[in-house]
Amino acid sequence: MKMGNQKKLKQNGLSLVELLITLVVISIISTIAIPNLSKPINKNNLLAVRDSLVRDLNHAKNSASRMGVSIQIVFNKIVTGCGNETMAWALIRVSTNEILRCQPKSSNLFYKTTMTFSKPITEWTYLPNGLSNSKEDMKITFTRESNDEIVNIFAGGFINYEN
Repeated sequence: MKMGNQKKLKQNGLSLVELLITLVVISIISTIAIPNLSKPINKNNLLAVRDSLVRDLNHAKNSASRMGVSIQIVFNKIVTGCGNETMAWALIRVSTNEILRCQPKSSNLFYKTTMTFSKPITEWTYLPNGLSNSKEDMKITFTRESNDEIVNIFAGGFINYEN
């Protein structure tokens, strides 16, 4: 029997074992990477909620002084004209009850987000001079999966945020 005349078969592609090892490595990397990727996404969503409130508070303050009317921000209420659901907040022109903006709690913006207040308050009003009628400061905290974003509204109407 001659061994020199036998042809070697050339292997094309990957074996089943090589494919399985590749899949195992990819799944291990995925289980490590996916939770780490969800943290910044949750943080960014929380920042979007905070920024939305700050934007609307500034809009209320500026609209009050520009239009010379009182603008009220109501929190956690069903507001007629905003749909039949509880609003996270809504901006209302006091003299005419005209709704300027609505932010429903059911929007994707609030998915898994809680909103807590430092005082048992359901409304905040900016007067025609752009100042608040409140004598006390208020802190609103947004929480999502162990992340907090805080909006401070000071008695005079100044707004800032912290994290």
